[in-house]
Amino acid sequence: MSKNRLLIDSETNAVMIVWPSMYKETSIWKKLIQTYCELLLLIIRNHNYVLLITHHDFNPEIYLKNFVKDNKAEMNKIKKYLDIFSYINNDIWIRDYGPYFLFNGVNITKSLLLNFNGYGEKYAFRKDAALFTTIMDYIQKNYLRRPTKYIKPFGDLVVEGGNICYNKNIYILNKKCLMINNKNKTWKEIKAYLDNFFLDCLNKNYYVIDIDSLTGDDTNGHIDNMVRIEDNKLMFMSTNDYNHPDKLKLDKLKKQLICIIENNNLNLQLEMINHSKDDLVTNDENKILPFSYLNYLRVSNNIIIPINKNTSLEKKINLKNKFEGMNVSYIDATYLLYEYGSIHCCTNNFIYDKNE
Repeated sequence: MSKNRLLIDSETNAVMIVWPSMYKETSIWKKLIQTYCELLLLIIRNHNYVLLITHHDFNPEIYLKNFVKDNKAEMNKIKKYLDIFSYINNDIWIRDYGPYFLFNGVNITKSLLLNFNGYGEKYAFRKDAALFTTIMDYIQKNYLRRPTKYIKPFGDLVVEGGNICYNKNIYILNKKCLMINNKNKTWKEIKAYLDNFFLDCLNKNYYVIDIDSLTGDDTNGHIDNMVRIEDNKLMFMSTNDYNHPDKLKLDKLKKQLICIIENNNLNLQLEMINHSKDDLVTNDENKILPFSYLNYLRVSNNIIIPINKNTSLEKKINLKNKFEGMNVSYIDATYLLYEYGSIHCCTNNFIYDKNE
């Protein structure tokens, strides 16, 4: 029986992030930079490491010093926990194209190259798809401290990281997204790739939901906006508000998750993460953006939850109570949403092995 499984976020202490330089000429640039600086500092202040991917002449201190008011202790912490890797990306959504890792409970055993096609070739993607081959030598030498074998777990099937929800034993994906992003394949062909990796290689069970994209979502239905697993708790996006545009989709989601748990006798406890019409975020053209509290980042025991200007104190407290015993913080993700993603989407977890 294979001991290998996907590395889970609670086992990590480092995050890759792509600096959003490609948005420098947009109207949201200053607000987006503020979001990024706040995110970087939240991660670093929790004593987690950041590998920031950006152009070669970038100096993060120029931006970050304004947020720490030239505090020497804070600046020294930034220097300790922040590293720069030079590369020019197409976009910032590294969760979907960045390297994933197999873990045996002690060490990283394999590095996984995921196929990426810009969500069905909606966007330029060649540079993002090529990041793996450029960055992995650096990660192995400076972070993993050991060589790992590179594999393509799904062959030529497109499976983005944002469409895999999992804990140590259970994996859930959205069929709708897989079908749209692999238009040249039948479901039978797609399932054969999934079987080969999850069942044959990992000896782990996987399950699929079949849900249309949330309003405003351009990934064709990534699951990380709708479902997350923490230990044996299956958290899912829900609403009791009939004015929420995704009410019918989310009701369908709940029914499918109940069926998966009951039909397979899974040791998972359903936990609703309620959203109302008040949680909706719109852009300057009044277009609804894909906001979800489930698009949070977990690194080790630290949780960073996306919020928006309408998020109440009561909502924050209710969310914090979902993560008992963890260090919970919040960040306004509005201007990430202007580019149709959020906190989980723009980060990618890995391990920094501090043992020389």
